[in-house]
Amino acid sequence: MASTGAAAGAPARPRVFSLRAKLVLLAAGLVLVPAAVYGVISLSSSRAALTQVIGRQLVEEARSGADRLAGVLRSDHERLRALAAQDVMREIRIADLDKRIAALLVAVQRGCEACAGLAVLDAGGRIVAASHPGWLGKTADALPGGAGAGGVIEGPLRNAGEPAALLRFTVPVPDPDKADASLGWLMALMDWDRELAVLAHERESLLSVGLDVEVLVLDGGGVMIGGTGRAAGPWRLGDRLAGSEPTDAVEGRVDEAAGMLLGQARLGPGLPRWSIVVATPLAEAHAPARRMAQ
Repeated sequence: MASTGAAAGAPARPRVFSLRAKLVLLAAGLVLVPAAVYGVISLSSSRAALTQVIGRQLVEEARSGADRLAGVLRSDHERLRALAAQDVMREIRIADLDKRIAALLVAVQRGCEACAGLAVLDAGGRIVAASHPGWLGKTADALPGGAGAGGVIEGPLRNAGEPAALLRFTVPVPDPDKADASLGWLMALMDWDRELAVLAHERESLLSVGLDVEVLVLDGGGVMIGGTGRAAGPWRLGDRLAGSEPTDAVEGRVDEAAGMLLGQARLGPGLPRWSIVVATPLAEAHAPARRMAQ
């Protein structure tokens, strides 16, 4: 009879164990679920904070890059203005018969690594002196890059068969005998990649402190016209970066499609409506937050 009673009571034990298991699971849930939710919220907050901080840093780097490139462009422009004001330029009137202007242009090009060519045009638009003799007697249409749009700084200009993209600077040659009048025009073609060397140096400096970034030049419509970065970067020449029209925003922004965090800054007044973008992958920007969560 005792064994029968024990057998009859045996089924009650699984119910006791099941209740204990439920209590343990409930207790674990009360502890672990809020912790997991807190961890997700904490990670999300950390990522947002990093996005804001690093975004502002990228804006500062973009401003630095814009200042550097603007300095190069303004320096080139001022040197050309000084060259155009040389007294020898009077000989435009006699189509540089003694080749003194041409000799000056050749000497200037030899001392300028970025110069791809220099030409002086008379008031009628005909080349009367050049660092390349083959340009003589032609018009600006015959120069590498074509006629251009007639701006002070144009480009980058790319022609089929040309080894490099070029910038074209055009400054008037003042008439020393008549105020506010000009004898013609001085044109300089500059190697675009050499002009951008200052941005390559900036990227190298950032890379030395562990920040692997893209440094891009955008035109007024947000189209990439130059830059330096990793071969695996998400953008190529001619790509348009969404929402990247010239801006002076102090905050960085996220390009979700490209997976990049970027800062942007304009070159400044008196220059083309270009802007500099410094961008880094979101995954790298958020890496500290992921390490903290592990």
